[in-house]
Amino acid sequence: LALICKFVFTIFTFGMKIPSGLFVPSIAMGSIAGRLLGIVMEQLAVSLQNDSSYWQMQCQIGKECVMPGLYAMVGAAAVLGGVTRMTDNARKTQDGIVTNSIVYFSTHAPSDPDNIGGPAPLRLRKLMDMAPTTLTDQTPMETVIDMFRKLGLRQTLVTRNGRLLGVITKKDVLTHMKQLDKGESPDIGPLPRVARMFL
Repeated sequence: LALICKFVFTIFTFGMKIPSGLFVPSIAMGSIAGRLLGIVMEQLAVSLQNDSSYWQMQCQIGKECVMPGLYAMVGAAAVLGGVTRMTDNARKTQDGIVTNSIVYFSTHAPSDPDNIGGPAPLRLRKLMDMAPTTLTDQTPMETVIDMFRKLGLRQTLVTRNGRLLGVITKKDVLTHMKQLDKGESPDIGPLPRVARMFL
């Protein structure tokens, strides 16, 4: 019942792009499914212990031969790996693509690798976000915090006259908010502007 409910909830939360809508629930679903399988195997081992002399030799009565918790851990890792895997299908659809292939995100990528006889390059230009969220270095930190809250950003690019200054991540914003909550002033003083984060 927990697995079914978690599966249904995950469908809705992932579709609504809620934080932890896929990552954490996939671990929970995998661990629940793994533990279910572990419990089944545990009961099977107990029943075989009483009926089979072979199982009595392999697993002594009164000792744990099957640990459902281990199945839960493997299940969590399996489901998490399944839902977050890259489609890296390029090996099947493109000749010469291997694990060590050089990845290019630029528009123009060389048709042949630099080293003769090396693996073919992998072009991932089509997967790039061509319109990332940006802000200027004069943006007030209150606006930045509001953007992270309402847009659910993980990071945003900071520019000045079209030039990239740096990246503000969610961790940077949380650290800044924590310092303000504690009444601590950062080493560079108050941060009314984003530019101060890069001084």
